[in-house]
Amino acid sequence: MPKKTSPSQASRADTAQIGDAGSASSALAIAAQQLGPEQQLFNKLLDQIEKQSKELNHLKTLVDAHASERAAKLAPLRQQVRALQEQLVLYLDQRLQSPKGLSQRVCADMRELVFMLLDDLLGAGEPSPALRAVASRFGADDDGMEDGLDAETSAELNRAMAQAMGVPVDEEELLSTEEMMEALMRKMQAEDEAAIQAHAARQAKRKKSAKQKQAEQEQLDAHSALRSIYRKLASALHPDRETDPAERLRKTRLMVRVNAANESKDLLALLHLQMEVDQINPASVAALADDKLRAFNRMLKSQLKDLQAEYQSVLGHVQMVFEVGYGAVSQKHLDGSLRLATQRLQTMVDYLQRDVVTVQNDKMLKKWLKHQLSLIDMAYNT
Repeated sequence: MPKKTSPSQASRADTAQIGDAGSASSALAIAAQQLGPEQQLFNKLLDQIEKQSKELNHLKTLVDAHASERAAKLAPLRQQVRALQEQLVLYLDQRLQSPKGLSQRVCADMRELVFMLLDDLLGAGEPSPALRAVASRFGADDDGMEDGLDAETSAELNRAMAQAMGVPVDEEELLSTEEMMEALMRKMQAEDEAAIQAHAARQAKRKKSAKQKQAEQEQLDAHSALRSIYRKLASALHPDRETDPAERLRKTRLMVRVNAANESKDLLALLHLQMEVDQINPASVAALADDKLRAFNRMLKSQLKDLQAEYQSVLGHVQMVFEVGYGAVSQKHLDGSLRLATQRLQTMVDYLQRDVVTVQNDKMLKKWLKHQLSLIDMAYNT
């Protein structure tokens, strides 16, 4: 009987295939007994881009497979936690409506705790009709709690905060929290744009050094080289000039790739397309003049920098969301993170199940309330 393959094993298999794939950029590498500085740099950048691309694809493949596995395992536990929290809120609300045997202090503590639980529940999914009814009694809406303030008082506070931060608002204008934040963001964006323009104006007045002039010229050369490659490909592959239906379809597909590569300034993709349609070959790449290679190398450096930035962005997101710590991420790290997350949720389920039973005894309810509020105080003061 064939063994079943787990998502983790499938992810490892996909990763292995990526690692074993042939070098797509090696066909462009310049082969010669003696290479000039720009030729050496060209080959080095090809290798670095290929390596970084593999690492990025490896990480994305690993994470995509893990995210599916994680969702399948954690979703039922999260639903169970939410259901138990809602059950707890409904019971406490019911008890508050019939508070016989409870002191005013205990009732106040219960209202405070229900208020907090409602805030979490309303902000994390569609509430049930029963939960909506409780939220209505506590003055909440689907966007969360308003800290017990009526709309006019909240708007007045928001207007005062906006004015204190230098945001121009009308004295009679009622501002919601969202509107106040949007006004603040617009002010900050305007200030940033003004600072950028002022910096650009100061830079324009300064006399450019020879190094700056050379960098600007190399930038122009790089854009010119990219446009030249794109035009050659577009001229050869434009589907409207093709009468054969099958060939028109092939060229249409190629032009989609050409346009995408040009849009993202992906020099390697354009060079590979040129090789695919026989516009260039390894010998013609090796014969490029130094100034042309220099322009290519500038674009390749930019491409490598973008790949490195994307890798770090994906890695940072994975480290933060899955709590796997710093450094490279492996399947072992992700598996350990999932086990920890599962244990945490299962512990929450166990505690909430006990809580639902505990609160139904008035004597235990008072102790439970005191303990819950002390935990909340500790969390806020940490």
